[in-house]
Amino acid sequence: MEALIKGNQIIISSQFLVNKYGPDSIEKAAQIMDPKNREIVLGDILSSSWKPASALVELAAAADKVFGKGDYEVCREMGYFTAKESMSKFYKVFLKFGDPFFILKRSNTLVKQMHNTGRIEVIETGPSYIKAHYLDFGYPHKAFCLILLGFFYGVLEMCGTKNLLIEETRCVNEGDEVCEFVATWKK
Repeated sequence: MEALIKGNQIIISSQFLVNKYGPDSIEKAAQIMDPKNREIVLGDILSSSWKPASALVELAAAADKVFGKGDYEVCREMGYFTAKESMSKFYKVFLKFGDPFFILKRSNTLVKQMHNTGRIEVIETGPSYIKAHYLDFGYPHKAFCLILLGFFYGVLEMCGTKNLLIEETRCVNEGDEVCEFVATWKK
C-alpha cells in the first residue's frame, strides 16, 4: 500500500517554508525534488486530499539541503510548526486539559486523520516521562522522523510542559524495528 498523507500537511509545511525562508522557498526546495513530487508540491492541493507521503518527506529533506545544514533540523522545525498550526486550531479543547498523557494516548486517532499508514504505541509512562513507538509508516525516512520529533515537541509544549527533552532513541532508518521516542519534562 502506498503511504499517503493529508494535503494539509504539505500546505502547512509549505507555509512554514514561506514564513521562515521567503516566498520563493518552496520553488527553491522543489528544484532538487523528484519531478513527480515537485509537481505535487507546486500544484494546487486541497487540505482534505490524500497525497503521497513521499511528497512531504522529499519537500522536507530538500528544504533541509537548501536552507539547512544537512542535519534535518529544518525538518524538526517544520514538524514543530505543523503541530502549532494544526493542533492549536482543531484540538484546543484537548490541549487545554494540559495533560500530555491524555493527548498522546489518543494520538492514533490523530495519526489516522493525517496518514493512511503508521501508528503510535505509548510503551511506558511516568510522572514526567513517555516512551512511544512509531510503527508501520509506509515511507520511512530520517526527514520524517525529525518531522515527528518536532511535532511531538509542539504538542507537548502546548500541554504546558517545561524543560522538555525528546530524543529518538531507536530508528527504522538505522536498522531498528521501530522508531522510538523518549520524552521527559517538568510541569
